[in-house]
Amino acid sequence: EVKALSPYVQTVREFPPGHYMDASMALRPFPGHQAEPVPEDDPQALARHLRLRIEAAVAANVGHGRIGSWLSGGLDSSVIATMVARHVPGVHTFAGGTEGSPDIEHARQMAKFLGTKHHEIIIDGERVLTALGPAIEALESFDALLVRSSVLNYLVGVEAGARVDVSFSGEGGDELFGGYDYLKSLSEDELPAELLDITGRLRNTALQRVDRCAAAGSLCVHVPFLNSHVVSLARAIPARYKIKRSGDKAIEKWILRASMEGSMPESVLWRPKEKFWQGSGVGS
Repeated sequence: EVKALSPYVQTVREFPPGHYMDASMALRPFPGHQAEPVPEDDPQALARHLRLRIEAAVAANVGHGRIGSWLSGGLDSSVIATMVARHVPGVHTFAGGTEGSPDIEHARQMAKFLGTKHHEIIIDGERVLTALGPAIEALESFDALLVRSSVLNYLVGVEAGARVDVSFSGEGGDELFGGYDYLKSLSEDELPAELLDITGRLRNTALQRVDRCAAAGSLCVHVPFLNSHVVSLARAIPARYKIKRSGDKAIEKWILRASMEGSMPESVLWRPKEKFWQGSGVGS
């Protein structure tokens, strides 16, 4: 964290992403992700393959100790919580938002469906204002959009850290599989480059929020969607299966939804994407 270093140095520089430092203090790049060959004309086979890949990423990080999963009630967190619950019976799940918000309601539905030990952080304007300062201190950023979503993440992270050692998160699903509404305006040829770009920006956006807000609660968070094997497969999946179009209708993250068919309540599986601050009620 910058605040831990600033008393001792005048300049703090960001460590470049995708690199490591060797014994000679030289920066070396890790190998880049390579797209892999996939059965492009068989979407159902692709969906099955994707599910197995995500399941393997979850299983690789389950480990021991007290385990939880952040559960906003959206598709991505519900997918991960579903898979974690297969390995950890009675896993703790954590949701946050205003009373009656879409996220709280859908998270309750998923928690009941999965049989988790569910915890809710119900917020109001006063609680948001009280948490604003500590959230910004943890985040070390004044970016308005990042701060707005970080306040609730901070409160959920502190609550989760008091109950579990490790938690799972659904971050990365929107960037890999085309979850944002504006992406529907792009052509199939334009979509892959845009997804690659926003995935690369995660290091200074959502992943900063997740990592720092979790650390504020002494919590380790795993993000299975960003496992290297999941990323390489996601990059290879054709754009037409990420945003599936039929006439005037476009379904975001279609391939991810198809991979979980029959494993989640339909109302959550096919729930349209809502931004974190909208679904939680923070935006109101």
